[in-house]
Amino acid sequence: QEKAHQIAGVEWAELNYSTKLLFIELKNSADVESIDQQVQKNVTGIGFGIRKQDKGWLTSFQEDLKKEQERSISNVQVGVVWFLAMWASMISFAGYQSQGLGFSEKYYLAVAASVFGLPAIFIGILPYAKSGVRALKSSRFLTLDLFIFIGGCCAISVSLMNLFFGRAETYADSGAMIIGILLLTKKIESALARKLSQTILYQINQFQDTVEVFKKGIWEKAKVFQIRRNDRLRIKAGETVTFDGILISSQASLNCHLLSGENTLVPYQKGSFIFAGSIAEGDLELLVSEPLGSRKIDEWAENALISGSRSHVTSKFLIKMEE
Repeated sequence: QEKAHQIAGVEWAELNYSTKLLFIELKNSADVESIDQQVQKNVTGIGFGIRKQDKGWLTSFQEDLKKEQERSISNVQVGVVWFLAMWASMISFAGYQSQGLGFSEKYYLAVAASVFGLPAIFIGILPYAKSGVRALKSSRFLTLDLFIFIGGCCAISVSLMNLFFGRAETYADSGAMIIGILLLTKKIESALARKLSQTILYQINQFQDTVEVFKKGIWEKAKVFQIRRNDRLRIKAGETVTFDGILISSQASLNCHLLSGENTLVPYQKGSFIFAGSIAEGDLELLVSEPLGSRKIDEWAENALISGSRSHVTSKFLIKMEE
């Protein structure tokens, strides 16, 4: 970090010790390629390895996920569609079951069903229109969402044309119910996507640069690289445990999916050993057993970094098979 700061043209540089990422912001007049070469030269000159990430990979990824989180279908919208669809279906059902009705009675029932059903279709297809057009603009893909929107528009148009020309036929009831079901699945899909986005964003920023440590009888903030063995830390709910340590709290629940791959809460009792990378369900305290660089997750990260230069005995054979 200091070596990067010393380079002319660098506005600021920050090293995230946990993720091993060095973030550098350049001044407006700086030559990107020149500074890139100087950074790599300075870092390798003091004995460290370095690998440049693709330009803007993290920023654009975070922005896309945050936009995905903002896209949601309100419960009110789903409720209104189902309310109107149910009324349209009940009115139409009366027309289907009644015998001996004249043409005018059937026509009025069709009109009444359309009064409820067509607005339900229109409200229900709006989210599909937005997502379908968005996919078409961003990736040039014709998605199912766009065809659902077109189908809803056709149902509205044909129903209005039939009523305008005096036909007692409408797709308001069936169309509204279908759109209601599809909108409910869209709501579930949106909720799952937002939950997944939150998980991914959290993993990107999973390690805190500062932690709460108990020093001289008070809790204070400290940088993660200042934490030493036997320091007492406090981890708040939703935060990622930053160090390997022994649980001091009477009990705690942790999500260890980054370590085990299982997205479930694991109960721990006082005295249990906790690995860095676990996510706290509630507030807890722990006694640090391994400082930065000596944690299990650091060992994994180190192995991952050097694995690219190591070839397995079967690598050449597998490469030939792929070719």
